[in-house]
Amino acid sequence: LERTELTAAGSLADAEPSGTAAVSGLPVAVGGPRLSTLAWDPSTSDHFLCVAARGMGKTTTLQHWTARNQCIYLRAKKQWRASWMMNEILEQMRVTPPHRFEDKYKLALGQIGQRLDRAQVDDQSFAMVIDEADFISRNVECMETIRDLSDGLEVPVILVGMGSIRNNLRRFPQVMSRVAQYVEFQPASESDVRALFDGLCEVAVADDLVKFVHRVSKGY
Repeated sequence: LERTELTAAGSLADAEPSGTAAVSGLPVAVGGPRLSTLAWDPSTSDHFLCVAARGMGKTTTLQHWTARNQCIYLRAKKQWRASWMMNEILEQMRVTPPHRFEDKYKLALGQIGQRLDRAQVDDQSFAMVIDEADFISRNVECMETIRDLSDGLEVPVILVGMGSIRNNLRRFPQVMSRVAQYVEFQPASESDVRALFDGLCEVAVADDLVKFVHRVSKGY
């Protein structure tokens, strides 16, 4: 169940306040947060969203969403430094990284900015997703570089990790203050299983089967 996309649960459009820029259409693991409650307000500096999940299919979910929306997906490495991270950001955009860090940063700003502009013109979502962010949530060099990119372009950044990411970010008040919301994926409820069947099945599914699937799967 963790790989299932629920469009109704993943869309921000229906609850988007006036004047906000939302990351819409984000597929959520069944039982995950109702992302229709989330949106970024460009008039503020709150451009970070932290997602915590343990064994809920977060990587599959976010890889699917980033591929569909042509966003940037990165998997943080334990030994990452800012230069290595910038190389991977540029490579994700199919751009050859230059040698000097300053040139990498300027090129990344330009390339991400172009993608962000195209997404806004096409009324599509755009964000930079960093999975396994626990690995860098104590890394001053990486976190400050991510903050600089986000501040410079007002691009949403989705930091995905386990439960420790929230505590680790307390070391970076400049980042902590920019987190718009913390989200934690949860196991599917019985109503989520019903929504899954209703959305995917071409025939009616009886309530007892819904209860059986939920009991056997335990929401996973």
